[in-house]
Amino acid sequence: MGASNEPQRWGPAREYPLVLGPAAGGFPHAFAGTRAPIDVGIGTIQARYIAGSLTQSAFSPAPSDQAGRFASAAVVAVSPRGTGGLELGFVRFFETTNAASVKGLLRPLTVASLVGAQGDTSAANIPRENQIASVFFRWPFAAAGVEVYGEWYREDFPGDVRKLILKPDDLSEFEIGIQRVWIASATIRRVFRFEIVNAELSHQERGQRGDAYPYSPYLHSEVVQGHTQHGLILGSPEAFGGAAWRIGVDEYTPRGRRSISMERVLHFDQSPVVPAGSRPDVLYGLRAEVLRFAGSRDYTVALEPAINLNRNLFPHSDVFNLHAVLSVHGW
Repeated sequence: MGASNEPQRWGPAREYPLVLGPAAGGFPHAFAGTRAPIDVGIGTIQARYIAGSLTQSAFSPAPSDQAGRFASAAVVAVSPRGTGGLELGFVRFFETTNAASVKGLLRPLTVASLVGAQGDTSAANIPRENQIASVFFRWPFAAAGVEVYGEWYREDFPGDVRKLILKPDDLSEFEIGIQRVWIASATIRRVFRFEIVNAELSHQERGQRGDAYPYSPYLHSEVVQGHTQHGLILGSPEAFGGAAWRIGVDEYTPRGRRSISMERVLHFDQSPVVPAGSRPDVLYGLRAEVLRFAGSRDYTVALEPAINLNRNLFPHSDVFNLHAVLSVHGW
């Protein structure tokens, strides 16, 4: 148990965590959970629960009485015995503009609220909250040096079980990945990695909620700040109505690490506020990085040229960018 404001990474993703990742930094929260997997006979289980506060940016459209947000979330992972390390997990994350309460603390543990309120959906009875849920798996094959993983994410309440079955892709996204390690020598390991995420807008018109067009995950009509901290997405920016993949190779030695990777990001393929004739906003990037240990310090040098095609969905609005990093950590 404890309290922290450190960034968190939930789920199996290395590149594109869907529920919680480091993109927005951390937020103040209390936590409780297992320090190590607990043997329950048929396998092992580990869990973590958090409750904290989220801060909006100065550009938030929220009225003053809805500026504060209370968040509560839980993640549980189970490894069935005899499966060679298979891990199955489930995440629920709630955020609300209501004040912190016992009910709010228990929201991630309330099974009855999984599909949302039934019957009366008038404005006075719609709770000012947003639900996020995901299921994930991770399966390492140690003898082969291979790990595969994936996660499926869904935003908001589906309304009822029937709609969940009929429209599983509504406000949903997924990611899958693989890693493979080779032993190059007694002191050198090389890792190949590939991960892809897809959160392109669903074809569903969401008419049953009064919306004329689909919109991206991480947005919400009641909690207008969306799934953000200081206006930055708590999950992966690449999963905000777009798609991405990254492929790379890392070499680890006693001296440090060398990496090279390539990425393609589809930021948006359409927007209701952009006139007809727009084109998909796509970015290509190539990153080379070297990390070296020197005593109690480590030094990192990275270079990443990138080209953004049709920036902001405008045809032929192509922009080049060069990202350079020089960092030193340690005493």
